Amino acid sequence: MKYKKILIFLITFIIILSCALITFIILSNNTQNVSNDTVEENMSDTENIYQNIIQEDVNQENTIEDSNTSQEENIQINETKQNDATDSSDTVNNIANNEEIRSEEDTEVNEESKKNKDQIATDLAKNEWGDDESVYYTIDKSSGDKYYICVRSKATTETLAEYEVDIGKKTVEIK
Repeated sequence: MKYKKILIFLITFIIILSCALITFIILSNNTQNVSNDTVEENMSDTENIYQNIIQEDVNQENTIEDSNTSQEENIQINETKQNDATDSSDTVNNIANNEEIRSEEDTEVNEESKKNKDQIATDLAKNEWGDDESVYYTIDKSSGDKYYICVRSKATTETLAEYEVDIGKKTVEIK
């Protein structure tokens, strides 16, 4: 009887240990699969982020063009209101509005100019690198007319080349 109890205890212990071992093996395999899936999802997410950034730049350029048109219409409306205004306080308000619009236009023109310079620098680097859909370009640093453009692999984000671009001289040097 005593041997039966010991035998049953050992068999039960071996079954529980086997179940634990099988569970551990299954969970470790799932973790590896999840890790691989996560890396692939992160790479896909990174590509989507860069595509969204590019699309946002295009949308912003379109918005700036639309807002410039709207601001020109606002200036014309404000000028008409100034001509019709007989009250000096209305005239002061209209002048303040025009100054606000002009400062907004100046800010937008400066931003658009910066974006155009960035685009020119990136385009010069693209021309030097050649037509390649497997890479994307980043501006690592800019100082005046000099830009440091990095060519990166979409698949690994590894730096493939670095260019020093001078948009004033329209020169591109590989670093």
